[in-house]
Amino acid sequence: MVVVMAVAFFMVLLTESVIQSAVSQGVQVESKAMREPSVLLGHIQKVPTIGEHSKRLAQGNEDSGVLKEAAQVTGITIEEVNALSLRCESEQIYLDFFGDMGIGKRRILIKKNKGAEIFTHLYDEKTWKSFLTKLEPMRSLKLPTDEADLRSFLNGYEKYREDMRNFSQKWRLKVEKLRLISAGYMGKVSLDEWLISPDKKSVAEWRKKVTEVGFSLTEERLTRVQELLRITITRDRIESTLRSTEMVRKYREVFYSSAPLANKMIQLLDPKMKEILGDQYSQRELKEVVLNVKYERKLRSLERWVASNEELGSGSIIGGRKLFLAMIAFLVCVVGITNAMLMSVTERFMEIATMKCLGATDGFILKQFVLEAGFQGFLGGMLGMLVGLLVAIIKNLIQLGTPVLNYFPLSHVVLCSLTAIVCGVVLAMLAAIYPSWSASRMAPMEAMRVE
Repeated sequence: MVVVMAVAFFMVLLTESVIQSAVSQGVQVESKAMREPSVLLGHIQKVPTIGEHSKRLAQGNEDSGVLKEAAQVTGITIEEVNALSLRCESEQIYLDFFGDMGIGKRRILIKKNKGAEIFTHLYDEKTWKSFLTKLEPMRSLKLPTDEADLRSFLNGYEKYREDMRNFSQKWRLKVEKLRLISAGYMGKVSLDEWLISPDKKSVAEWRKKVTEVGFSLTEERLTRVQELLRITITRDRIESTLRSTEMVRKYREVFYSSAPLANKMIQLLDPKMKEILGDQYSQRELKEVVLNVKYERKLRSLERWVASNEELGSGSIIGGRKLFLAMIAFLVCVVGITNAMLMSVTERFMEIATMKCLGATDGFILKQFVLEAGFQGFLGGMLGMLVGLLVAIIKNLIQLGTPVLNYFPLSHVVLCSLTAIVCGVVLAMLAAIYPSWSASRMAPMEAMRVE
């Protein structure tokens, strides 16, 4: 039972961590999917600043599609884009370093300079030596790279900024070209409204033009964006309708009360809402909007939970606090098993003496008690693993809901289960070493006399 309780507690901590990590990653993917229409339209219509280009290219090392698209849009070779991406990554690393330090230390090291001004300021040889001198006594601050690497970056910074300006200029020209192309298709409506128009042939031609300019836009992605835009635009129209003075009055007459707009959107499928909205929207459109509102509300709740859970950003499977609790549980487990095994040895003096009289060696007695503890640890580990797994799943289902099942990390949970069982066996065998050693050292006649 001691092993069961300790392993169950450890299993709860492990399983809870991997489940919450999986849900966190799933929420990030879903949030990104929800923002896909605005991201896409902003990407092909907006001219980013040099700083925004730098951030995007710096992330490109993790997503080769970003660098490939950058090369296609600007007409620069992929090798040049890769080299530029590495310098962008270095710039972001140093900007994060200076941005994270306290305002007092920043004033001492780089004065009031921000962004690109920092590197221009440090480029001067005299300022650079002064920076290193002031940085040396600040033991809590450590450069993210070697001093030589930072100096090398500073020496080539002007060339880097010139390359980024050229890159940004070529990107701007392509965006302006695409704006003219889009204007010829859209007419007087906005791009998002035009994309959900029934003229599929024109939309297909427009997508082809976008890819010819260099932007990446597959048919599958365009279809997803159109579907989300259709629901979003319908939702915006319904919200605008319900905000009108006439509709507010009708709602009060029908429901005999007033309610926030968010609650009204949830009530769209109520038969009474038909008296308010009439036949402006089909039942299918209303159902899609209600599901979208509920889904977005749940997603926002999960995003707040992710933002408030500090351990999710640590990158470790189990956080420091949980690891400390697990170590305490294991310590209690070892003490409990040791006491239980010592009691077992006391109760089996006659058995030990008999085996020794029949020729059992000290090693044989030691192995016997350790193996017994190992088998007990295995059974206790199995039961503890099942109990801990069940508790962790139920707890997270109550806290997070169905996303736990949608993003259930089966492979990670299996690994946690095996780890918990192994821990149960190892703990039981380790705790049994001293009692087993005590039993093996007993003289047969002394054991007989005690009995």
